[in-house]
Amino acid sequence: MLTALRRPNRTLLAGIAAVVAILALTRLWPSASKLFAFGPLHADDLALTLGAGIIVLVALEMFKPLLRRRLRS
Repeated sequence: MLTALRRPNRTLLAGIAAVVAILALTRLWPSASKLFAFGPLHADDLALTLGAGIIVLVALEMFKPLLRRRLRS
């Protein structure tokens, strides 16, 4: 997993930059925040989101070897 993150990946960086920009815009611009009906962020919400992201990342990394074996056969 660390090897994948260390490898230069312009597409990943562009995707992350776009997501961060859009989320910042929707959180900081009051009209956009009202449009999406966002409420305040709480620590438990952030922890749940971070935990879910980590679980998905680990699960996908665990499935990679299985998919590679299956595609080779």
